[in-house]
Amino acid sequence: MRPVAPVEVRGAGAGQIWNCVHVSTLINQAYSIFADGQSKRPPYPAPIERLPSWADSERYTIEAKPQGNPSAEIMRGPMLQALLEDRFALQIRRETREGRVYLMTAANGGSKLPPFQGGCTPYDLVHRPASLSAIQNPCRESHQTKGPNVTIDIPGLDVDSFALYIARQGAFDGPVLNKTGLMGIFHFHLEFLSSGKPGDLGSTAADDPPFPSIFTAMQQQLGLEVEAGKGPREFLVVNHMEKPSEN
Repeated sequence: MRPVAPVEVRGAGAGQIWNCVHVSTLINQAYSIFADGQSKRPPYPAPIERLPSWADSERYTIEAKPQGNPSAEIMRGPMLQALLEDRFALQIRRETREGRVYLMTAANGGSKLPPFQGGCTPYDLVHRPASLSAIQNPCRESHQTKGPNVTIDIPGLDVDSFALYIARQGAFDGPVLNKTGLMGIFHFHLEFLSSGKPGDLGSTAADDPPFPSIFTAMQQQLGLEVEAGKGPREFLVVNHMEKPSEN
């Protein structure tokens, strides 16, 4: 990626600053995560199609100064949409069509998931409250990386929430759909090799051999099988976009 000096783009009105970011990141925030002025992180980011190459390579600093006192979610959603459409001449549309999804089922031999042992309050990612502060003693995840090796441990989670969680880790290039039929709360502990190239993530020590792939790890460690399939996906399609002029 070619280094580019940040360009400052001021909004219409103290507010919100995005420092040295790709425009593709801003589009994802504005039209996916905060699209309706609320934080609704999708199961998997909507792919952005027909995006000019510079939008995913050059970096910009966005300083938005709105009038009034809007919430951070409004600024990162509807107001950022307006800024992108004004300063970048962005024209974008949503499309829902068939795309790659991943179907998660119980592997041959059945699930290996240990039941929830208590000690904390399970956290429902699918129907979660506004924040963890609304839950007394929530079950918190542990996420560790060592070179390309990733270890996650969540003491209390339902399978729908785990499917959402693992898709958000970037281990798959699409949403994961729970087709296991498993009910209840379980303890999830998983050790797998990141989908990134080991050379990009650092190397493991001589006594730390690479973990198995996410597919193998889920089958061997959790008794869950994941296969690619087809299903409805949302896409963001760029109709028009221009580089902004510097302030």
